[in-house]
Amino acid sequence: MKEEDISKLLIKFKNGDEKAFKELFFMFHRDVFKFLYFYLRNKEEAEELLQDVFLNFWKSREHIDIHLSPRNYLLKIARNLAINFLEREREKRKFEKLDALQNITSSDAGIENFEIKDLILSILDELPERCREVFILSRYNGLSIKEISEILDIAVQTVKNHLTRALKHFRKRLKNY
Repeated sequence: MKEEDISKLLIKFKNGDEKAFKELFFMFHRDVFKFLYFYLRNKEEAEELLQDVFLNFWKSREHIDIHLSPRNYLLKIARNLAINFLEREREKRKFEKLDALQNITSSDAGIENFEIKDLILSILDELPERCREVFILSRYNGLSIKEISEILDIAVQTVKNHLTRALKHFRKRLKNY
């Protein structure tokens, strides 16, 4: 969809048009879910927060700047909700490790796949929080450096530095694979 069409859709959305809201949901829910899933590593929790993201989006519709990307706005809401969720979980359970790899089969390929995914997740966990966020937004959500900069409210060069740091760490840890 063209930027012009998205702007028109946002105007309708700002005015309370539920059909426009549904269109925006169907346009962006996959990106938001993917972000939440990699952030939380739990499908059910990501689905639950996805609903909260769009509920907050609807509630704040009157304050949305139609010239900004709705995708970036939604990802910013998702990030804030995910951070709040994780903080509550830390308090509740002293931050139990969340595991999204429960459905892998026990076949040899499944075990090997599990080991690689587990290794990648553990490498992600080794990264500092902001560096991990930048990496997930870049590699799993396919956002540009500029978009990540806007979502996280950090300088473009800082995003580049975090990506460089994350990639160096991954290369170092995966050199035997």
